[in-house]
Amino acid sequence: MPKRLGLVIDLDRCTGCGACQAACRLENNIPPERPALPGVVGAPFERPVRASDWLVLRSVRNAKPFPDADRAFVPVMCQHCDKPPCVAVCPVGATGKSSETGVVYQVYARCIGCRACLAACPYGAKVFNWSEPVWPGRTGLALTPFASARGKGVAEKCDLCVRLEHREHLFEPACARACPSRAMVFGDLDDPESRAGKLAAGPLAFRLEPAVRGDGSRSAANLGPRVVYVSRRAWLKDWAENGGM
Repeated sequence: MPKRLGLVIDLDRCTGCGACQAACRLENNIPPERPALPGVVGAPFERPVRASDWLVLRSVRNAKPFPDADRAFVPVMCQHCDKPPCVAVCPVGATGKSSETGVVYQVYARCIGCRACLAACPYGAKVFNWSEPVWPGRTGLALTPFASARGKGVAEKCDLCVRLEHREHLFEPACARACPSRAMVFGDLDDPESRAGKLAAGPLAFRLEPAVRGDGSRSAANLGPRVVYVSRRAWLKDWAENGGM
């Protein structure tokens, strides 16, 4: 039976430690940030090149003075929309949506680097490899054989570690597994008995609203993101639902 797999993130539990981001890098063979080479004109890395992170940890403040000042950390990745605009614009079928799990996936061998999917994604969740990955020192020895190492000219993004289903009994993304505060809950959002399903249907749940919605076709209500956030803080929910992205 098809599932509607998704991720529920409790922002009141998230401490911004970055364990989820580190686990994502290791599990998905994401190269580290490359330092700049100062004073070398024409060097490959004249400016620092950021890691092509699939998961970005955002810091959000409520812009109030002490003692009402508050801060939250928001993990943002591919939202795995029910109606993903990136799938609709890909000319070669390199981006698709699983009929069994609902996860939006990438087929890197098909990608031609046109970057239409990057332009279509209202969440900015996709990254493009402008250069070949570099693994300093012996870090290349840590590459996992369960994920491909993408080369230059390829668009990539979070796939909720769907390949883990084939090698482990516990189908849980690396980010959720690494979270020390258990802020991330993975499961079938349509299963009313699952913890993920209960949290997603609860009164504290909300979705990220894209900053640019156009004619409304890019609104969260129309896209149906499967990454759901939970918080008791009203200002944080207002931020997310009023174009926080």
